[in-house]
Amino acid sequence: MKTNMLTKTLGVVFAMILLAGITTYAAEPLKAAPAKNIQDVLCKNIQYPEKALKNCCTGYVDVVFKIGDDDQIIIRSISSDNTDIAQCVKEQLKKISFSGIEKPYNQHYSIRFTFKLI
Repeated sequence: MKTNMLTKTLGVVFAMILLAGITTYAAEPLKAAPAKNIQDVLCKNIQYPEKALKNCCTGYVDVVFKIGDDDQIIIRSISSDNTDIAQCVKEQLKKISFSGIEKPYNQHYSIRFTFKLI
């Protein structure tokens, strides 16, 4: 009797562990691929600002944004140690379109652009 009860208990515990593992795996969203695609588009389209290059300016620009329903970037915040570079990056971001790229709805992204002269 005790062996039968122990077997049933272990079976229930094993089933719960198995279901918990499957549920956790299934609930995990796939964010890596769209974020990588978005990063690739940004890296191809953001260039060293010409004005900053002529004046030998360096710096970084941190941008928090999301992609709107019209496939354009909606900037939530932008910060930089150089306002000229930040303004140039902001203008370049306005020209980028993400049509044809899978993206999660209402997902916010954060990226840092670093501009250094070698």
